[in-house]
Amino acid sequence: MSKPSGPGPAAVASQVGATHTALAQLVARAVSLLALAASTYLVTTRMGNDYADWATVLSTVGLVGVLLEPGLTPVTVRRLATDARTATDPRHFWPLRLGLGAISYVVLVGFVVAVRGLDALPLAAVLGAQVFGRAVVTLVMPWLQVDQRLHRLTAWETLCTLLGLGALWIGVQTHAPIPVLGLLAFTAPLTLLGLLALRELATTPSLSLTAGMAPATARANRASLVREVLPLMLALIITASYTRTSIAFVNLYTDDAEASRFLFGFLFIEQLIGLAGVVSAAVLPLLAARTARAHLLSDDVTHRLLVSVTALGAMGSAAFIGGSLILRRLIGPDLPGAEHYLALLAPFSAVIVPAMTLAYVYVSLGRSGDYLWYAVIGLVANIALSLALVPTWGAAASARITWLTELLVMAVPLWHLARTGAGGRRTAAAILGLVAVSAGAAEIAVRWDGSPLWVGLSLVVAVGLLARSPLVWFAREARVNQVSA
Repeated sequence: MSKPSGPGPAAVASQVGATHTALAQLVARAVSLLALAASTYLVTTRMGNDYADWATVLSTVGLVGVLLEPGLTPVTVRRLATDARTATDPRHFWPLRLGLGAISYVVLVGFVVAVRGLDALPLAAVLGAQVFGRAVVTLVMPWLQVDQRLHRLTAWETLCTLLGLGALWIGVQTHAPIPVLGLLAFTAPLTLLGLLALRELATTPSLSLTAGMAPATARANRASLVREVLPLMLALIITASYTRTSIAFVNLYTDDAEASRFLFGFLFIEQLIGLAGVVSAAVLPLLAARTARAHLLSDDVTHRLLVSVTALGAMGSAAFIGGSLILRRLIGPDLPGAEHYLALLAPFSAVIVPAMTLAYVYVSLGRSGDYLWYAVIGLVANIALSLALVPTWGAAASARITWLTELLVMAVPLWHLARTGAGGRRTAAAILGLVAVSAGAAEIAVRWDGSPLWVGLSLVVAVGLLARSPLVWFAREARVNQVSA
């Protein structure tokens, strides 16, 4: 039996490949966001204030998503990219991945019933079953990612999203039961995507790196990988918890109408977690390879990357603030006032993108365990603030707590970044400044009688002035990579 090769395809990882992957996935996320908007319109017009049931299930899918992907992918990518002899074969991941899918499903259904009642059980059972399709997709991602072939899976994902949207429209027109709408919109398309993901896995080159591995070696490597991932897994579980505790607190301390308005905004803001993951995952192979040439925390390229992605996140905040009223009128006409929660949640965009990029920097440095302690700080602060403020101030307090918690967690690695030198201090200050102007714009938008569109446009101008140089650098690098491609 042949042995797998030693070094992985780190040399193949390129800025061109990373750019293709990021652009393809950004397009897919844009399509997903449009599909989410269309599906939200269809569902809200059908359910009204009962939309809280649907939104709670979808947001809980994001909550249990960390159980589906507890950090196995980035660590597996690093092993495949640096020394494939320390990785394992996908066949040895099947029991683990499907087991995580089953646990996720039980947690999801139990949580939804706990916060929404038994009436939500049929919807939770059917709409929540999408986690099994997602489990299969996460199984294949490390090998596609290390080969920078995620754009192939992304194309299938886009197709499945559009098929699901079309099926949902037919279901609404034929007055299908709400659980059936969940099956048509999400569960069936994601099951199909899982099957297509397996097809892509069978043809990706990096599969050969571990194909000849002896079973005993593969089992030992899998155990080693799980041990390495455990601190990161706990950190991700805690992070997912404090990011979405608002689902529980808002459901428990507000009525269905306010919960529906809040969850309308939260469901769109939540997509930023996936978007931040796309950006961070695309550069992970490059970060892993760059650790051999530079210390990432003091690296000028890392500094410029962090400021530029924060600026892009702040632009996202501007988009959500400026478009909040338009989005609510177009997509949630039966949920007046939901635009305020969308605006209050918008600063999350300016925080989550640099926070996740910093997390991947720590993964590349082999310091993923540090994030466990950062996440514990965030969870304790989030629960304390929520218990103190949400019962009195409602969903508005929960919206602010959501992004403030993420900022608090990011403060510790930013402090370490600032300690690396003058460049690190400038980078940390720039990131905090961009978050501050985003938060200020959100507060102005909910207090001002004028159109939030002008507030969003003003934020775009402010971000452009504050981060002109990093944004120009980022655009130049992306253009050069596209020309090289």
